Amino acid sequence: MSTYFLVDTILTAAATGSRWVYRTVTDRKQIRDIVGLQLERVKRIAHGQGLTVEFDDSLIDHLADVGYRPEFGARELRRQIRSLIETRLASAVLRGDIEEGDSLRFVYDKGRSEIRWEKEAKVPASEPE
Repeated sequence: MSTYFLVDTILTAAATGSRWVYRTVTDRKQIRDIVGLQLERVKRIAHGQGLTVEFDDSLIDHLADVGYRPEFGARELRRQIRSLIETRLASAVLRGDIEEGDSLRFVYDKGRSEIRWEKEAKVPASEPE
């Protein structure tokens, strides 16, 4: 078994006995699934801060491109999500650009080669009559 094979594997969700189960990432759908799982974690963290966050398919495709390398597998993905999404989101909250109760949709703008978010309009609470 080559070193590259071992490096190009991801750990599946479960271990069998004392042996870990590895699986080679073989296609783009698997990479997108891994991106989706990582972004679900970001959603949960944001929800804990009172934010609703959604991710456009354009962003998922971009992260699948920049976060996966055949020689390293999906290891780079976590670092890319932290750098491109989490850090920017935290900075925007600290600056006051994003507030509790906001709903955001992250997209990748291919023309500008940048990740941006779109704030969805808040629905005002109805006044009691």
